[in-house]
Amino acid sequence: MEIKINDYKIKLNKPLIVGIMGDNYEDYLDILATNKKNVGYIEKIDYYYTNYVYDELLLFINRYDKKVKNYRLRMEKVLDALSLPYSFLDKEISDLSKGEKRLVSYLRILIYNPKVLIIDEPFKNLDYKYEKIIINYLRELKNKYNKTIIIASNNSNIIYENTNKTIIIGDEIVCDDTIKLFSNNDILEKYDLYVPNLIMFSKLAEKKDKKIKYYQDIRELMKEVYRNV
Repeated sequence: MEIKINDYKIKLNKPLIVGIMGDNYEDYLDILATNKKNVGYIEKIDYYYTNYVYDELLLFINRYDKKVKNYRLRMEKVLDALSLPYSFLDKEISDLSKGEKRLVSYLRILIYNPKVLIIDEPFKNLDYKYEKIIINYLRELKNKYNKTIIIASNNSNIIYENTNKTIIIGDEIVCDDTIKLFSNNDILEKYDLYVPNLIMFSKLAEKKDKKIKYYQDIRELMKEVYRNV
């Protein structure tokens, strides 16, 4: 897959979870979503076309995947993927919490199985439980089904902890492996980004003469701490 931002082209040789952040990144997400076939775009603002969850999912199946014969089975599969009960289909969207409405936005895109997923603010309005369910499922889509996932946010922690490669948009565009990019103080200062918490922890350990590698998973970081401190 190739990601094109203005005249800057980024070629992805394998499925990755890619982060996008920086100035006016939303404008570039719109371009990526409209210029690619078979792309699912979960926007920052949640909006709906029908009154019930079942009808909303049915609308998106009919719009994007007319080959589906057993609608209910397809719906139940995506509900299972997000650990939601089948009764969720019968809910009126106006009665849902903000977090549940965000999950509807995920369901209606996942249900037609696009090759590329673009997600603006992936954890917006979600509690910790569903943050983990969502990111674990996105990783499964990448690792098992070779999907490319693009997540966008200006939250350094979200991008650092959940992506393989990061694109920063500013006066210039920079793209690099996520750990390498966020451990580069010059880049962070140039684009006015804050240091992710996990990077900060390792840097603080360095000041105490404890060499701790950079990790994107806090569990792996804690294992390193126990081994070296």
